[in-house]
Amino acid sequence: MKNKAKLLVLLLALTLSLSLFACGGGSDECDECVDANGDGICDVCENEINDNGDEGDEEPASDIALIEDGVPNFRVIFGDDISADVRKAVNQNIVAKLRVSHDIEVDAVSQGGDNDVPQDVEILIGNVDSRGAKYVFDRYALGKEGYMIKIIGSKIVIHAGSDEQLVEVISEFADEIMKIGTDDVDNATMKVSDVVYKVQDDYKIKSVTVGSADMRGYTIATDMENDAYMTAALSVQDA
Repeated sequence: MKNKAKLLVLLLALTLSLSLFACGGGSDECDECVDANGDGICDVCENEINDNGDEGDEEPASDIALIEDGVPNFRVIFGDDISADVRKAVNQNIVAKLRVSHDIEVDAVSQGGDNDVPQDVEILIGNVDSRGAKYVFDRYALGKEGYMIKIIGSKIVIHAGSDEQLVEVISEFADEIMKIGTDDVDNATMKVSDVVYKVQDDYKIKSVTVGSADMRGYTIATDMENDAYMTAALSVQDA
């Protein structure tokens, strides 16, 4: 019984330590991380979330023509870890709407598949590492409700901190940027002014310790038959 009590205390201590690492915005590595829109979500500079360590684009971004006079100039590429819900969102909000409402055919394929033939203009959903390291981002650094719609060269990268948020961002991209529900879609352009980073950093964690012990690499073990311990374990896992 004492061992179980100690485990519960450890789990609760870890949960408390997670909350103590809450961050109101930004880090020493990014001076541009501010809530510019006043929406309570931090606008972040690229070096906060790019896995490859780059601190910015190699060249300034420029507008990208996606559809010209009703002719598509792009295709959609899915990263390896894209869920069925995200694929469905792309197919419903972009591919099917363009085909049914505007008689415009576009492809949406998985990277590395038989139909994955790289072309100049592409919309990359998630991490499409086959196109290069500069298109790979750490989704967890965005936070669960964070997302990005970014121009890199002739590619548009759409990513989010969770599948639920990514589904919403795809809908936003289709409606607000491509304007698929209007006749303007016949000449759709992704503008530099449409680029956005949103980071939910309410609980940004650099490291987690309990006492002097670093918790990285640890696994949560508990009595799965005990509701109280399972609740504590799941709370830590979610955090």
